[in-house]
Amino acid sequence: MFHVKGMQMKKVYSICEYEYFTREKVTEDSRYCPLPSKIFDLLLDCILAYPIEKNKIQTFFLVTQKRRVGTVIQATNYVGTFLLKNGVGIEILPKIVEDHTLHKENRKIFLQMLMEVWKLPIKKVEKASLQAEKNGFFWWFITIFLKETEILVKQGLSSEYHLEESNENFLKGKLLFSKQITKNSVHQEHFYVEKDVFNEDRPENRLIKATLLKVNKVADSKNKARIKRLLSYFYQIDPSFQVEKDFGLCKKDRSSKRYNTVLEWCQIFLNRKKFGMFYGNEKFLSLFFPMDQLFEQYVAKQIYQFFYKKQYTVKTQIKGTYLLEIRSNSLKTNCEEMKGCFELIPDIAIWKGKKLILLDTKWKLLNIEKRNYGITQDDIYQMFAYGVRYQAKKVLMLYPKREKLQEEIIFNSKNNVEIKVVWVDLLHMDQTLESIRKEIE
Repeated sequence: MFHVKGMQMKKVYSICEYEYFTREKVTEDSRYCPLPSKIFDLLLDCILAYPIEKNKIQTFFLVTQKRRVGTVIQATNYVGTFLLKNGVGIEILPKIVEDHTLHKENRKIFLQMLMEVWKLPIKKVEKASLQAEKNGFFWWFITIFLKETEILVKQGLSSEYHLEESNENFLKGKLLFSKQITKNSVHQEHFYVEKDVFNEDRPENRLIKATLLKVNKVADSKNKARIKRLLSYFYQIDPSFQVEKDFGLCKKDRSSKRYNTVLEWCQIFLNRKKFGMFYGNEKFLSLFFPMDQLFEQYVAKQIYQFFYKKQYTVKTQIKGTYLLEIRSNSLKTNCEEMKGCFELIPDIAIWKGKKLILLDTKWKLLNIEKRNYGITQDDIYQMFAYGVRYQAKKVLMLYPKREKLQEEIIFNSKNNVEIKVVWVDLLHMDQTLESIRKEIE
């Protein structure tokens, strides 16, 4: 079982996406972070210990060779935290602020994005960022979950009525005749009944207990004591053995509203969140998020809130429009029909009256030295198809802002479709939203 003594990580080594870890210092290049040989080998062992098809960690790290550097461990597009069994933390941050000395800013914005997308109960991002820097994201997430669960327990766990079958000495409830015959043929003084029982065995509580038990396997001694106290309130409740089913059974009424925050954390630790990956074994623990999905959802949410308040019509992931049509024979009508194929689903659509602009988010750092700045031909074809099929005169491609590349990039076509790059400044999101608004005015 994975176990680390003490609450705090011994040391945290931080890099950004697509940067590298090396064994000791072998280069002055700021993209390479040196690790002590022992730690580098521990991390390397975690990555290479299992076959690729069984090793989720190889989603987060790549092992490769670099000329004049040697073996390196490269981060991918996943951001988050990785904890080795010796208490050393490995942190992968999004490349938002390009200055390598400003990891604190990257960490702060990353937490802000998680807070917005997941509706996490983080009241002070600055304080949360400092705590995550000190103890690592992983321990910090566990601590917040336990704190929210403690608040819920103090308020009292909710109960509900549900049917229960049992063999009783007295007739209480509905007698089940068929089971009475099969189960009480010898002891006819007993009654096999179905009755309403009012207790705390409801899906929300089962999910919380399942999460507490899972987190307890990897918690430090301080949090284990907190979990033990919390589990005492759930002793009559079975943990969830059917997570998906129980989440579907959770009530969505006023009486259950106070459960919302804790259940959000349960979804994270029970791996139900679509883009959060909580994974570990006896050698390590990890909690990672694909940055492209986080960026896409965060930007979409910011745009929706901004333009909705200004009474624009905003839709995300709109469906029903296809690039082409294909003939097919209908078995029902025995006639040829035209069916759409190659569905076009832009990330965001904004209308002001009849005027429409389409937006597509791309978590990719463009490069002035690359052909077309690194924008792929496939991406341009896709944006052009959006413009033509949706009859939008303007399509905006939203890329993260780069300090070295802030010039205006516009592609025009003979079909009067304009494809324009808009820089998303995550440090000053209000300015980005205003620049998008000007494009539709």
